[in-house]
Amino acid sequence: MTRRSSIRGILLFIMLVSLLPLVLLSTWQGIARLQRDRSAGSGQLLESAMMTSASERNVIAGARAILGVLATIPDVRAREQATCGPILQETVRRYPAYSHFSIARPDGTLACASDPSAVGMTMKEPILSKQLQTSGFLVTAPIWGEISNRPILRAVLPLRAADGEFDGVITASIDLAWIERLLSEQHRLDNVAVALVDGAGRPVVSSRQLPWKQLDILPKNADANNDEVFTVAGPDGRDWSYAVAPLHIDTEGGESFHIVYAAAQPFRFGSDWWFAAGYFLLPLLALVLASAAIWYGANRAILRWIAELGTLAGRIGNSGGSDLRRRPSFANAPMEMRDFAADLLRMGNSIAERDHRLRQSVETQTAVARELHHRVRNNLQVMGSFLSLQAARMPAGQARVALDEAQLRVATLAMVNGLLYADGELTTVSVSDLLEPLEELLASHGRCRGEVIVDPDLAPQVVDLDRAVPLSLWVVEAAVCLFERAGGDEDAGTFRIHITSEDDMICFVVTAHGLLPDSGRDSLHRRLVIAIAHQLGGRSRIDDVGPDKGQIVLSMPLDKVMTVEARG
Repeated sequence: MTRRSSIRGILLFIMLVSLLPLVLLSTWQGIARLQRDRSAGSGQLLESAMMTSASERNVIAGARAILGVLATIPDVRAREQATCGPILQETVRRYPAYSHFSIARPDGTLACASDPSAVGMTMKEPILSKQLQTSGFLVTAPIWGEISNRPILRAVLPLRAADGEFDGVITASIDLAWIERLLSEQHRLDNVAVALVDGAGRPVVSSRQLPWKQLDILPKNADANNDEVFTVAGPDGRDWSYAVAPLHIDTEGGESFHIVYAAAQPFRFGSDWWFAAGYFLLPLLALVLASAAIWYGANRAILRWIAELGTLAGRIGNSGGSDLRRRPSFANAPMEMRDFAADLLRMGNSIAERDHRLRQSVETQTAVARELHHRVRNNLQVMGSFLSLQAARMPAGQARVALDEAQLRVATLAMVNGLLYADGELTTVSVSDLLEPLEELLASHGRCRGEVIVDPDLAPQVVDLDRAVPLSLWVVEAAVCLFERAGGDEDAGTFRIHITSEDDMICFVVTAHGLLPDSGRDSLHRRLVIAIAHQLGGRSRIDDVGPDKGQIVLSMPLDKVMTVEARG
């Protein structure tokens, strides 16, 4: 199982692994049981066929024995109806399976019979005279008995004179109706059929209406090992298994007969078929039901409540544990889930209490910061006012210029402080918001006029508190440094602040027009521009880009400036 497996999948896998040996064992037992049943059924068919043939074999074997006994009685061999007829009549009464006994001369004329009206009749089987001269005993195919007026099998035993010459025959008529009635009475099951068939497999008599017309597989020798079970298909598609037991095998031209014991196989998808299929289906059904139970039980007892716990955890995460009035109910959940939910609620309450304390602390710190900011701003304004008053009382000259520059630096600090704390974030300010107010501050410084141009792609860039102040001071010092070179024309002191980007660098460019040639002297403003640039992690350079135009460039890595998206 992988780490991404679900609880259902893990439980089903465990169940399959644990029950699969039982399923295989049950399937093996079912196959073994079917084989045993099939073997037992085959053995039962063979046994039934042999028992049936043994019980019915007396009909043909008995006929041979009776005829052999009658042939030894002198009164019967004398062929006088007066003395022979009563003996034959008594034999018919004693053995009901035989409907008629008679003795015929070599020409086929009946000389003596159990029914006196048959005396003088001629046998209509001329083929018998040829076969009987060389055979010892035979049974004819089913014929219609003219004397008994019913279907019969005629058992014929040849008689021999003292010199061994053919001297006629003695016959017994085997009553097929009696055999059929006996089979029907002894075998009444609907799925069993017992039949007397001839050597070609055609039914002669049977216990019931047969679903076949002829059998193709029959033993050819009475001494053969006939322990096989065969199958024949009926017209309705149902298979019948049958065993064959020889009743009489004649190899000298007579007719052979067999007893066939057949049992119907279960219909496909019938009750017997389903009973046999149950050996295989029950384990699979148990597996399916167990899977369904695990699926339902896992959802009912585990997964459903895991989803509710997820909902509860989401509400705790969204509200910080402060709004749990509509939390899911775990009254009907298992004990473990209720305990887990209680732990989550306790965690939510702890988070809510902690957040409440944190909010109070943040509010307190914010209030302190705002008060501190207010005091700093007031102090800066007071300092700016003192410097302005002092500069107003000073005559024009280097001292007054120094006071004006100091006042400009203080005003820059006050402006940045106001921007950083105006929205209460106390963290960052955008580049455009930081530099645009510098235009007014620089314009208020002597004759300076200028504009701030920010690339639209760079306008959203923000800087934090540590860079906002030195960056603003760098712009002011760069502009003042260029003002020192201002000439006397009307464009003198016009400046421009332009922000661009090159590769992974951001450049702040301060440009001024109407400048006198650079004297190259090392002034305080030059040193401040270079020092502040170093503090910002960048570098500054002062360039002359025209006869009366100069610029100061600050280049710093772009990753020194944090974007709005990165901040968010």
